[in-house]
Amino acid sequence: MRLISSEWRRFRHDRTNMIIALVTAAILLLSGILAGFDAKERRAEASYQDSVRASVVERLAGSLTPDDKPIKAQPFNINRLAGANVKLALGHGLVLGSSRFDALTSDTRVGIESRHVDGRRDGGLSNPYLASLGALDHGVVVTVLLPLVLFALSFGLVNEDREQGIWRFVVSQADNEWRILAAALFIRIVALTAIEAAAAALALSIDSAGRLSVLISWLPDVFGYALFWGALAAVLILLTRSSSATMVAMLGAWIIGIFVIPTMVGELAKSENPMPSRLATLVEMRGIQQDAEDHAEELLSQWYKEHSLPEPITEWPVSTVPRYLSQDNQYRPLAYRFDVARTNQWNWMSNWYWLLPNIALLGKAESLAGISANDYQGYVSRVNQYEDTWRAMFVPKIMRFETVTRKEFLSLPSLTYAPENSGTNTRLVITIPVYTSALLMLAIAFLLRRRLSPATD
Repeated sequence: MRLISSEWRRFRHDRTNMIIALVTAAILLLSGILAGFDAKERRAEASYQDSVRASVVERLAGSLTPDDKPIKAQPFNINRLAGANVKLALGHGLVLGSSRFDALTSDTRVGIESRHVDGRRDGGLSNPYLASLGALDHGVVVTVLLPLVLFALSFGLVNEDREQGIWRFVVSQADNEWRILAAALFIRIVALTAIEAAAAALALSIDSAGRLSVLISWLPDVFGYALFWGALAAVLILLTRSSSATMVAMLGAWIIGIFVIPTMVGELAKSENPMPSRLATLVEMRGIQQDAEDHAEELLSQWYKEHSLPEPITEWPVSTVPRYLSQDNQYRPLAYRFDVARTNQWNWMSNWYWLLPNIALLGKAESLAGISANDYQGYVSRVNQYEDTWRAMFVPKIMRFETVTRKEFLSLPSLTYAPENSGTNTRLVITIPVYTSALLMLAIAFLLRRRLSPATD
């Protein structure tokens, strides 16, 4: 404890260290404030949309009495005006990774007509896999900034004392030289973790649905992540003999660890689980659409034959419903391939979390936000299931010229899907590899500890 106290005084009285720490604190606190207000705004927007939909449903439900509209059009119009929405719940840790909700559809409206073509998102063709890496979520800022700052605070340790000729005096204060380096790095790791704790706490306090449990779950991973980079800093300090060489080695390690290795593993994940071509899928969907339009009359006759009903003289919208269903039965598997590929890519990368602590930390952020790859695939499956339920009620009524009663309409309200696989056990799968990589790097540093001896100079 005396050694830690001594190293803390050295750290605190170094003006450069204080400037770096204050700048880091300012960046993380600003990031936390922006993330908190962004999460709060998203929740307010979701609440407003819910109130708008509720008013539409209430207005339509109140009008479900005999009127002068053609009976066959009433269920179809209700379906089109007030199709139910299936929403992906905004996690309590939304402040850590909200941009994925922009990259992926998390509020899906189901109905008779296909959502895969007419209801798709606007925008260019892009691969949303790992889209959060391109957005400055708070989790991304922490992942990129923390190791860089840790290196900036550490590159002068040991070698700078050697260059000044005072290393022999410094090591005389401790029985083992490695304890001095360990204490100095431990102080820096704890300091940066404390700064992030304050920033994350501020963000969660601003977010209207922030929870203390998120902070409790997030900080151990941040500490483990900092511990890995601190251990790597120790290895680089031990392997070099000058502070300038250490600085260059640390900068190279940061670039390789944050950008190069994740990119290489990401490309391997894509080659192992390739994402289908969006352009080819779109062309295939257009072919399905054209084929269904060419055989619309056959599909209509087939529907009535399968349901043992005489085929009436039909017109819009009855004539279009079998075509919509036929198209969507073929659209859905095509669209689902993208979600399966995205999940498989992420799960493949999870096997390399021990080599990719930065990706593991981002995975934790997305898990706490409620929109990890596994969470999203579960959400898509729930959307498909609910859409089948919705159609099972409306399609027969449209085809049989029946009305929709108020009770029936209100029996299928919009719902919010809360992922079941974002619990503590699942998050430990992310946490354990982070500490595994940190302990592995600490073991390497411990084996090199004799290089700290003044006798090796």
